[in-house]
Amino acid sequence: MNPSAAGWIGKLNTILGESTVFPIKNTSLYDKLKASGFIYGINVKLALPLHIENKLTEEELSKTHLYISLLTAYYTHHGKLVHEKAITSIIAFYTEIESNNVSFFDKLLSGKKPASKLEKIIGNRIQFDENILTKNFNRILTNALLYIDVLTYIKFLEGNTSCIAYAKKLETFVITTMYRALEAKPEKNEYDTQLVRLFEASARYTGSFDKQVPLFPPQKALSFTSALEKKYIIDLACLTIWNDETIHDEEQQFVLDLGNTLSLEPQEIKNSIVFVRDFFREHREDIPILNFSNPVKHFYDNSSKMVSNLILRNKKRLQQELSQSKELVVLLSKSTVKELTREEKQKVKTQLLDICKSVPSLAIFLLPGGGILLPLLVKFIPQLLPSAFDDNKIS
Repeated sequence: MNPSAAGWIGKLNTILGESTVFPIKNTSLYDKLKASGFIYGINVKLALPLHIENKLTEEELSKTHLYISLLTAYYTHHGKLVHEKAITSIIAFYTEIESNNVSFFDKLLSGKKPASKLEKIIGNRIQFDENILTKNFNRILTNALLYIDVLTYIKFLEGNTSCIAYAKKLETFVITTMYRALEAKPEKNEYDTQLVRLFEASARYTGSFDKQVPLFPPQKALSFTSALEKKYIIDLACLTIWNDETIHDEEQQFVLDLGNTLSLEPQEIKNSIVFVRDFFREHREDIPILNFSNPVKHFYDNSSKMVSNLILRNKKRLQQELSQSKELVVLLSKSTVKELTREEKQKVKTQLLDICKSVPSLAIFLLPGGGILLPLLVKFIPQLLPSAFDDNKIS
């Protein structure tokens, strides 16, 4: 079974059908996914003891885990698993949440059998261009948001008619929580500060965000009431505070307060803290990012380099798009000298994402977690494409 080649879903279905540990319920699988690293965005081993002869890469593990997670959600909801029906349901789900990006999504679905369509979709959710985005903290951060797909699919199965709104709300809450977790660090170095700003800007572009609002507004936290939602939110908070391999008292208190707001038992919260610590200690050699002296510095540097390369490689197309978006040019120019209002930031986000939809190489910003990188696009476009702003320069 090779998730890098066509036909892998059919082969995996056969392997799963022969397994004595599958199907499994959502809550049981979640803990196994966390132990495998999938919840943290770092896949170090298979979540289930399946008979797969060849060793899977980190990317192949991620594809496998996402597919198994979606099948598990289907099984948990229906009480039985028919692979063909599950695949049809999952495709319908992704079609709905991609409904605003019809042309991009149609390319994935044209002339394919259901299993092949789903292979394409899953590959698109996970794999970025290897020449642009290497296996670094960017990938960890982005793939850590993949489980939002699973939680949103569960809502889809339950008949939720506003899955897109749910996914955006959950992603915004998770990103905001990760930002707050970084804010809780008692001592921040230069790159911690840069990353805090990046999260802050990302949350503002992804959804509403106000630094004056209390850390955990009860009405927002209480809207996530399922055990899986709570586990996921607290685990990503723990992942964030562990970025420098230490957990200070202030950071631990932050996680305890978050868990209390989510109505989690104190012991369950502490278990999450201990688990992330033990996971990274056990798998240190398997996680390249931890071999760098400063993972946060590595994340920020590589994110900046990747976004800069994307802009330069698509220079002509971007200049063409910007020439037709005078308001966006004015706002981007203004952002270089003063803080934009919330309304202006929303306009920038909307218009930039429209451009990303029309430029295939910029599709990364439309994928799960892509919003985290959007502020860098805002920052670097005026710097790298100065000619597009000559007529709108603000002194």
